Amino acid sequence: MRIRMRIKISGTRDGVEWPDKGGFVDLPDEEAAQLLRDRVAEPLPALPVEETATAADDAEQAAPARRRTQAKK
Repeated sequence: MRIRMRIKISGTRDGVEWPDKGGFVDLPDEEAAQLLRDRVAEPLPALPVEETATAADDAEQAAPARRRTQAKK
């Protein structure tokens, strides 16, 4: 879960300094929930997932040719 820090926590987490007040950090849900309950942090919306599209081969993109038939009279 992504959270924004409301205060500066001294020390480190897994060897990395905690972000400054207003900074953000991604934490496991349970750990983030505890900081939210303690009002040390506030939730941030999750980052949008960037969609990537790949082009298919020309042969795959081409629609099959349709045979035209003339109406019988």
